[in-house]
Amino acid sequence: MSNQLSAITNQPFLNEYATSAEVRFARSIQKLLAPTVEVGSVNGFFAKYTRDSRLTLPSTRRELNGQAVQLEIAAEDERYACILHAVDTNIDLSQEDDFEWLIPDALDLLADVQAQVLAFETIQVAFAAAGAGETLTFGDADDPIKLIDDELLKLAKKARSESLAVAFGAVAWHEFKHHPIVREKAGTSISWATHPNLFHTGAQFEANYSLIDDADLGADEAIEFMFPEDSILIFARSQNSTRRSPDFMKTFRKRDQTNPFRAVVSKDGRRLMVQNDWAVDLKVTNTAGVERFNVVAG
Repeated sequence: MSNQLSAITNQPFLNEYATSAEVRFARSIQKLLAPTVEVGSVNGFFAKYTRDSRLTLPSTRRELNGQAVQLEIAAEDERYACILHAVDTNIDLSQEDDFEWLIPDALDLLADVQAQVLAFETIQVAFAAAGAGETLTFGDADDPIKLIDDELLKLAKKARSESLAVAFGAVAWHEFKHHPIVREKAGTSISWATHPNLFHTGAQFEANYSLIDDADLGADEAIEFMFPEDSILIFARSQNSTRRSPDFMKTFRKRDQTNPFRAVVSKDGRRLMVQNDWAVDLKVTNTAGVERFNVVAG
């Protein structure tokens, strides 16, 4: 291996650049729906919230020379098991003079594919858990902000969470954003950054436009939105997620994975194999923490 190739493919450079690429290409909808919880091993336990879970506080007062209250950590409700994923791409060794940009370009590709796969799987798991949902009509006289606020107040109690979020499909967001009452209240440029208190609890919100070709290989393309376009999900979503926080979903990911990105020469000596491995498990951790609504324009 040449000195130039050794310098460019050294592990610190790969890890530093690949970490940056993962951040740049991560899909916001995946982070919103299923925040990452780093765990020490690929297998472990997490607290599962259901409609029967209780929300109680201990008495923490202590008498002089008395004992502190002992918290029972009920975290072994269900098990997560991080699933291995891997994707590779090749660079011909004859292109060594261009490795300085070809290797970062390959890392960008792998990070982008990883992000798309994770976003698609997250959306699939979320909607499977949310079910068919209910109809939400945005008639001319209806206030869509209040309609969603009403549902957030209900969900906060059911989910046992004071931190909530709202995710819009592309068409649902279109109907919401262009509704005359919403435009009157919030203007034409609406985002969580500019309107952090638009909804109760300061619920973080965003619209999703991720696309996928739903046709089989060889068939005519069938471009669809990953996130059902007329739907809205409201769900529990903590700002600081842990194994025990009442989030609707979580992405369990092994902490400090060893060399997830690598660059190795192929057996025939003609190609540089740029590789990415990751291990995650997407879990619904609060079955009462989500509601789906299907928007109909009035």
